Amino acid sequence: MPKKEYMLLRTKLLLPPLPPDLIARPQIVDTLNHALNRTLTLVSAPAGFGKTTGVCQWLQNSSRPAAWVSLDRDDSDFERFLHYLVAALQTIFPSFGAGAFRLFQEDQAPTLDEIATILCNDLLEIPGEFILVLDDYHLIQEQAVHHLLEKMIDYFPAHGHLVLISRADPLLPLTRWRGRGQLIELRAAELRFTTNEIAVYLRQACGLSAVTSKVVSELAHQTEGWITGLRLLAPTLSKNNALPAGYTWSNPHIWSYLVEEVLAFQPPAVQTFLLQTSILEWLCPSLCDAVLHDTAHSTASVNEQAEPSPVESQSRDILEALRRANLFVVVIDEAKNHYRYHPLFQGLLQQQLRASLTEDEIADLHRRAGEWLASADEIEPALSHLLTAGQVDRAVALVEESIQSLLAAEAYAKLDRWIDLLPEERVRRRPALLLARTWQQRYRFRPGAVIMQLKQMAALLDEGGVADPLIERTHRAQIDTLHSEYYYWLGDFDQSAVFAEQALTALPVNMIECRALAVSYLALSRQANGHLSDALQQLNSFMANEAAGNPFLETRALMAIQLVYYLSGHLGLLDQVSERVIKVATGCSLASGVAWGHYFQGIIAYEKNALEAAECHFLKVNQLRQTLPILLALDSYLGLTLVYQAQGRIDKARQALNEAAEYALEQRNLELQFNVETFRARLAWQQGAQIATDLPGWGFRSNSPDRPVLFLEVPALTQTRLCLVQPTPARLEKGMHITQHWLQAAEAAHNTRLMTVILALQALIYEAQGQRVQALTALERSLSFAQPNGLLRTYVDLGPVMAHLLRELARRGVASGYIGQILAAFDLRPLVETNLAMAQPAATPIAPATGANPASAAAELIEPLSDRELEVLWLLFDRFSNKEIAQHLVISPLTVKKHTSNIYQKLRVNNRRGAVTKAQELGLLVTDRVLN
Repeated sequence: MPKKEYMLLRTKLLLPPLPPDLIARPQIVDTLNHALNRTLTLVSAPAGFGKTTGVCQWLQNSSRPAAWVSLDRDDSDFERFLHYLVAALQTIFPSFGAGAFRLFQEDQAPTLDEIATILCNDLLEIPGEFILVLDDYHLIQEQAVHHLLEKMIDYFPAHGHLVLISRADPLLPLTRWRGRGQLIELRAAELRFTTNEIAVYLRQACGLSAVTSKVVSELAHQTEGWITGLRLLAPTLSKNNALPAGYTWSNPHIWSYLVEEVLAFQPPAVQTFLLQTSILEWLCPSLCDAVLHDTAHSTASVNEQAEPSPVESQSRDILEALRRANLFVVVIDEAKNHYRYHPLFQGLLQQQLRASLTEDEIADLHRRAGEWLASADEIEPALSHLLTAGQVDRAVALVEESIQSLLAAEAYAKLDRWIDLLPEERVRRRPALLLARTWQQRYRFRPGAVIMQLKQMAALLDEGGVADPLIERTHRAQIDTLHSEYYYWLGDFDQSAVFAEQALTALPVNMIECRALAVSYLALSRQANGHLSDALQQLNSFMANEAAGNPFLETRALMAIQLVYYLSGHLGLLDQVSERVIKVATGCSLASGVAWGHYFQGIIAYEKNALEAAECHFLKVNQLRQTLPILLALDSYLGLTLVYQAQGRIDKARQALNEAAEYALEQRNLELQFNVETFRARLAWQQGAQIATDLPGWGFRSNSPDRPVLFLEVPALTQTRLCLVQPTPARLEKGMHITQHWLQAAEAAHNTRLMTVILALQALIYEAQGQRVQALTALERSLSFAQPNGLLRTYVDLGPVMAHLLRELARRGVASGYIGQILAAFDLRPLVETNLAMAQPAATPIAPATGANPASAAAELIEPLSDRELEVLWLLFDRFSNKEIAQHLVISPLTVKKHTSNIYQKLRVNNRRGAVTKAQELGLLVTDRVLN
């Protein structure tokens, strides 16, 4: 990692001074004192509620040493945040944090876990009790900082206490800490001034002893205890000793009155400056110069490194004068001369601006601001200003110019925000924006939306939506690339290859995301068609030529090689490539590459029963989940669940699986939610728990055996396992039919990894049917694929019947050494099963104890539920609204209402809750889950 020096602003580490009009607030101090026996205090409220003042007042009366950091936006940079954090703690413990900085001096970049571990250990070494305060935490946007703080709070020493001051709830697991009793919260309701405090403030700070209780009550009602609002109104009260005539807080007259009182005493140049720069979210001299003086447009960057022009010097002087006079400006970054207006004052200025300039003149101010911000690469605020100025074409062009760089950086969330700022009718007519939206849908695993938008794109291009033939060719090449991916996962490998080859002939070399993807799917299609050497040659050639010297492209090619090796069953080679992927992807900060590398290493470690290593790899994937495709993020939870169950750590397994369910629900993706449900059933089957023999939803959430299988949960194979519960001839025949169908597809796609699992399941079905010879034949074939890779858990997770068949094969001299390794792993199962039994109630049924299932439940209904009604029932259980159900099922809300009415009638209930409860009783919904 490059060594980077930071010049720290020491004043950010000092306790802010208390305001001169401070009044005592003992209830705030008492609350904060009582919070000291917890790990964390969160002080969260909007601007102007006295958050910082309240904490400072408390600390000045506390005997504990306190470390303080006043954060700004630049502190979102992980290393910068770390430097300030350590520097603050060094004010109370000078030797703190040296180990963390030593990590940054090493050639290998330190992991977040390593940094967090060293910091937690150093915190433990601080002698005596201490307090750490992070002020303005809402300015922190970087996910790595949130993850670091999360880990530190989880292991914060008992003699320490952390205080977060923020305008919004931070992106941290507050619910978890509330549940553990680690968190105390102080919010606007506790911070706002009471009526008594308003009266005390007016008497002591403003000297208004004659203000009546009626005026105090009116102020309390109108301001709702907002401290800054009261302070702003105080000059008016001190002058008149009463509220202005006709006063209400929302009345525009009082706003105008305050503006006039403030502006009347300012020189004309300052008044002009205040009004015209009030459109800005933040201010710096060169930006103010650009807004105020179009002909003297500054070329200085946002970092203010250029020499100031005379006009800019005037802007700089005005800002500094406003700051010194405390005239409603707040310093954001003193080093860069960045400021912002107080929100109330800014609103007042904007109202006066609208009264003094025409709409066209105000639009011109926004245009100038937008152009300066765009030149400084501050695209998001630039878009806001340009759109306000009516410069839609310029805003559209700005987004389109940024699409490829955002895709290359995997900045999908940012691209999403930018496109959402644009008018929808303009997006629908711009091929580049439609394509960007299609990439977003791909990232969110919404193949239906992808193919629909690709059709819209093609139609728009056919209508002549692009005048430049070269640009049109590039757009069509992107469409071909996405079609290649779509058809690959549909199982049409020939069509996938055709589209990939078409794309590569037309894509320009600078579209690295698209070219890498097209090469990957061309190679994957060749592997699926049985041409493994051709696939590897294609990818190696790409790395040696086009990707040479480009770690981003090299990572993309290596990720495709991982998939090729995994699907073809070469796990030893996969392990080697995964290590290389992690190294190269880390070097170019490609989170998805790092995650895929650890994902496959986690699978390999799990299969070889190296459970601690598997846990480590899956945890690293999970830490990156917010930047990953949703299927990979979900599998990080499922992988951890498998590991914890295999270790007998039932509480951890339950937690991981519940988090998987929460994640799937957050994504509003029915496929993911159903996969979690079937995964629950699979775990129940492994534990031998009493479970339902079928799950509602198989009919409309079916997996096609023709599609490649990559992720940990395959619902169709879980359905096969459930056929072995209460194995009637019909159930076993159904299970055999499923496995035969899937085996044929896996063989056709040369998916050796999947064939290994299916053949092992077939062995169990044959054995249950009394066909021992066929069972051993299928198992022997499965072992022939598994033995070169040393797979163990594939067989261990299939239970004692599998162990019996393996012993029988060993007695017949088949792979006896390898089978001995598998059986040795089986020997650990009694301990695991004992731990599970101790950790759970006597029974953890998925279905009611009566063994109810959808088939038997149907007999108790007036009329059986249709497939569509079952589908709606599941969505009712998942707490979707009628509108959301309509969107998911692509039907009208009126149709949804009709289906719910039918469900209520058939179940003999009157509402949603009654329907869900009755469905649970009848076994129509899987709700009493194994790890729930």
